[in-house]
Amino acid sequence: MPNKDFSKEPVIIEVSHLTKDYGKGRGVFDISFVVPKGKTFGYCGTNGAGKTTFLKTFLSLIKPIGGKIIFDGDISKNDIEKCLQSSFPSPIKKWIKDIKKL
Repeated sequence: MPNKDFSKEPVIIEVSHLTKDYGKGRGVFDISFVVPKGKTFGYCGTNGAGKTTFLKTFLSLIKPIGGKIIFDGDISKNDIEKCLQSSFPSPIKKWIKDIKKL
């Protein structure tokens, strides 16, 4: 089955060339992807792959050195309070609060 083309669907998250460099090859480097509205998305990786760094960047707990994250069409929305006020289901909102503690 061919991959579905999501390019014409509304997007809830757009990540473009996101980079956060901690030195010595640690951090996230040039990550780009989109998550269409209403779709389930998984973000997996090995230990040290940058999953927590990405999430902290998405929630504006740390600043990237390059790239951008657009949440629901507005670059200014990627902060914790606006994510918690969004239409995310309650389990996602609890997860966001837990990430904030990391």
